[in-house]
Amino acid sequence: GGVNSTWSYFEGINKNNNSDDNKYVQFDVAKDGTIYQFMPETRKVAGACGYNIVPSQFGGGISISVENEGYFTAAKPATQAQVDANAKLVSHLMSTYNIPKSNVISHQEARRRVSQVNPGSDCPGKSDPGSAFMTAVLGKLP
Repeated sequence: GGVNSTWSYFEGINKNNNSDDNKYVQFDVAKDGTIYQFMPETRKVAGACGYNIVPSQFGGGISISVENEGYFTAAKPATQAQVDANAKLVSHLMSTYNIPKSNVISHQEARRRVSQVNPGSDCPGKSDPGSAFMTAVLGKLP
């Protein structure tokens, strides 16, 4: 687990894809709330469900990807430290890049938005980080 697992996972994707536009994530939040930055916020990365493939269809920008250590379920939810750290990080990013709260979304919402624009898109049914996590984080945002 932890940040090394996240890095290894995305490093594997990197090795299987020659495009510089489909690598890594910008941030990872550990269970203890530590925030790790892998890439600059302005670096285009894979994005959930290919959300960066045609940026102009999604507001003309670059999505900022935040992964979290663990796979959240009702029995194993995110830690409070993760919720707090995500809220702090996302609030900072919203302020820095003028991101509206309506554009703070999960993999599942990215998948829904991509499929509306590109019905033939192939995106696995990722549901992380889950509605409870998103509700907790969004509830702490301005």
